[in-house]
Amino acid sequence: MSFFPSKKLFAGLFLCCSYSLQSLAQIPFNAFSKPIIAAHRGGFYEKEPENSLEAFKETAQQLNRQPFFIELDLRESVNERIYILHDETFDRTSTGAGLIKRTDDYFIKNFSLKNRAGEVTPYKIPTFEEVLQWAKTQKNLYLMIDVKGTSWERAIDLVDFYEVRAKCLFLTFNLHDTQKVFKIAPSAMISVLITTTEELNELKALQIPKNQLFIYINPRTTKATLKQIHQEKFICMTDVSENSKQTTKPFANPFKKHFYRKIRRSKQLDVLITDYPVVVNRIFAKRKSK
Repeated sequence: MSFFPSKKLFAGLFLCCSYSLQSLAQIPFNAFSKPIIAAHRGGFYEKEPENSLEAFKETAQQLNRQPFFIELDLRESVNERIYILHDETFDRTSTGAGLIKRTDDYFIKNFSLKNRAGEVTPYKIPTFEEVLQWAKTQKNLYLMIDVKGTSWERAIDLVDFYEVRAKCLFLTFNLHDTQKVFKIAPSAMISVLITTTEELNELKALQIPKNQLFIYINPRTTKATLKQIHQEKFICMTDVSENSKQTTKPFANPFKKHFYRKIRRSKQLDVLITDYPVVVNRIFAKRKSK
């Protein structure tokens, strides 16, 4: 059974609510004195679980005075409904078990999310539709979408149904997916993982307008490639992965202040993806005020 919201059901909502959406393409990322913060999986908090609508709202409440991103992961149930979930299974982050792609919506709605300590919360696994409806009302919020367990077509169809493509950045980690997203949605903003000058030149050969591209770098990105990225004035971003780098600790913490300032300066980052968006945003805000 394929799930898709009825246009009749939401027609009244769209007629009554009109929001001014500033496109990502209109934001002068290179002009900011500090990086734009992206909350990895919505942000890691003690009470609000990762990839929960409650975590998204907490981040939005703290960061809404300037543009910011919520990074989230999409996976699909057996009913073809899209949920926000990082893992293939429910086990780590909820009271559910097993693969989401083999689980019926009837069961998913009864699962509760767990917080960082593994404690059960009253919060439910959000659907992509719920997040899109909420995101549409948030002035400075933009979505960074990692399509893991559903199709690009289905994800983009929902984004377009809720009329929020201008607020979305689609993450791609190989040039095949980059080209596919551009073909499906020629006006889409796309993040592309680049590690070598050869990959950067292959990307340029796809003839995607530069103002639609975010270059994602990682530790494998060569110095020569990074230099070329900056010379050609691409928007540059990376993630610092605090939790995955501190797996031996029961609860990971933000790194020291100088770490974030150093990586921003050395990599000339326009966007910084972090597990701790509120803390890291304050670090750069304090630096600016000095």
